Amino acid sequence: MDCQRVIIDRAMVAASEERNRLLEEQLELEHKGLRRPRREAPLPPPPAPVKRNQGGGADVRPRSINTD
Repeated sequence: MDCQRVIIDRAMVAASEERNRLLEEQLELEHKGLRRPRREAPLPPPPAPVKRNQGGGADVRPRSINTD
């Protein structure tokens, strides 16, 4: 149980250090008037499939009792 907590704490420290490093880099670039290149925009969603006309087939509507 103690080992798991130590592993989690080390991972949290590593993540915090990486975040701080990135923030420092961002500050330096902003100070120099440069900006860090942004990530590429996500791809747009694929187009919706075209609905085809359902032609033919059997008529499944109920028939009327009165055929007058």
